Amino acid sequence: MLRLFFSNTVFLSLLSLFLIVIFQPFFDWYSSWVLNTFTEKTWLESTLTSFFNIVNALLILFPIYIILIGLYKYPIAKRSLKGIVNLYISVILVFSSIYFFMNTNEFSPTSDRPFKGMTIIYSKVKNPPFSTVDNSKLLPAAIDSFHYSVVTMTTVGYGDMYPTKWYSKLVVDIQLLIGVLLIVISINSYFSERKIN
Repeated sequence: MLRLFFSNTVFLSLLSLFLIVIFQPFFDWYSSWVLNTFTEKTWLESTLTSFFNIVNALLILFPIYIILIGLYKYPIAKRSLKGIVNLYISVILVFSSIYFFMNTNEFSPTSDRPFKGMTIIYSKVKNPPFSTVDNSKLLPAAIDSFHYSVVTMTTVGYGDMYPTKWYSKLVVDIQLLIGVLLIVISINSYFSERKIN
């Protein structure tokens, strides 16, 4: 049972969520530091901004890469129940990291959030356009993202959290389609091979 949870795809999914949780406060600190420090664009500021935009994009693309790895290994995974569960857990973890990133990447705490009901990690400071990350809310926000991913993947839909923006609705729809197709195709393949043997 432990080998299931420490397989490559699940490990990479957990690593993705961990990296996003760890680096999010740093990105927010950097954004507020740049806005407070530089009045006109300098070479250093533009270089650092470009670097952090690239890292930010990689953190978004890393979970998508993990899903593609899982889909590439899917023909092997569909032959065993362990592979089906492994891929299912990986998709849940990947989408929870995407939801966490989407929910915590907004700069202002007063702006409309992509999801209603998820923990907001920002606290207001003296300057109205700026905000800081409340580190004590990072873990509850990650748990909320995981919970929402599980509820979405299992098509339960409690209604305590829901998408509000077009891009968050699109990501949720993609997860729903992947979840339903994954279950239908996996169970069909699993039982049809058992029936033949």
